Amino acid sequence: MKNNPVTVKELIQMLRDFPEDLPIFVSGYESGYDCFYKPEIIELVHRPDNMYFDGEYQIPEGNESPNISAVVLARVNRNE
Repeated sequence: MKNNPVTVKELIQMLRDFPEDLPIFVSGYESGYDCFYKPEIIELVHRPDNMYFDGEYQIPEGNESPNISAVVLARVNRNE
């Protein structure tokens, strides 16, 4: 999917494989919009007090246990 926009039809097809009750999060930073990688389920930690640019949900660190599972649409990193 890198640098290829996904259509609504394609996204619906991808999301059919996931449990219907999972939340969906997107990655992002600063301005503008990008394509995204294939959606995947990620285990996360809720950190509501993070600065706005760090995101409210994070990947657990060290011995930290995740407290939420979510489908994530991670934006393509064009520096790869």
